Amino acid sequence: MSEMPQASEIHSSVEASPAATGPAGPLFEGQVGAYYLLSMLAGGEPRGLPGTTVTGIEFQRASERPLDDVIVHATDAQANPAVLEVQVKRTIDFTASDSVFRALVAQVARAAAKPEFDTQHYELAVATERTSTKIERSYQEVLSWVRELGSAETFFKRLNQKRLANSDMRKFVENFRANLKLAGSPHDDAAVWRILRRFQILVFDFNQEGSATEILVRVRCGVLLAPEEAGKAGAFWQTLVGLTLESASKGGEKTRTQVRETLVNEYHYGFAGESSFTTPAPHFRKRPRALCRIYPAR
Repeated sequence: MSEMPQASEIHSSVEASPAATGPAGPLFEGQVGAYYLLSMLAGGEPRGLPGTTVTGIEFQRASERPLDDVIVHATDAQANPAVLEVQVKRTIDFTASDSVFRALVAQVARAAAKPEFDTQHYELAVATERTSTKIERSYQEVLSWVRELGSAETFFKRLNQKRLANSDMRKFVENFRANLKLAGSPHDDAAVWRILRRFQILVFDFNQEGSATEILVRVRCGVLLAPEEAGKAGAFWQTLVGLTLESASKGGEKTRTQVRETLVNEYHYGFAGESSFTTPAPHFRKRPRALCRIYPAR
């Protein structure tokens, strides 16, 4: 059986890769990508695309996708396509002076200019490692409102009521609008509403003390593995991170079948409930006939 990769091996294998030189840092980007690989393997809903099932994941596809770090392809119950583009940023402040936010909105504007943005289920997100009170209490609330309210007029009417919205909520929308303008994109109320209702802030606290996300993925890994291999959940997760980083370094893509075959054939993991993905039973030699006791028929 092959040894499971260690964290140091994962880091050294991508030193010269796009994933390693990107602003998110290699480990966090690998963890976010592996999170979606795990969703695909489990057949569950991917975060950011509720009501869908993952069919494939791409990494580092800047030539094709404005938000290019992780691209999740999925289908809903009616087999309609859906896509989630994720840009990974360890930290982002969403302030007027934040150059990371400015660059992100420029990427969002390019995605929103695509014809398919209005004709299919098309979502955009930033995945970040660190959250804040403003993100949780104000920015996420704005993004919730903009999805619930059916028009730009209704949304901005509520946003501008001081008893309903706070100054941080209004400032977030103002900064988003200003960055759209800097990107040369339409930035009137209708344009801002149209884009914000497809934008998400996804927090993955992987590298924080007592990470809830880390616990979640390890539990899911244990459920996927055969019962006798549940103790390998931690190693299994590290393997998924390594596979993500390797694929990202090549601008690659993964399907569920490809990932499962790699995990079984190269890493020798066994999966729960599927005999084709478990270790075969040992072969017993047939006992010599002379040693077999024969009972007479009655």
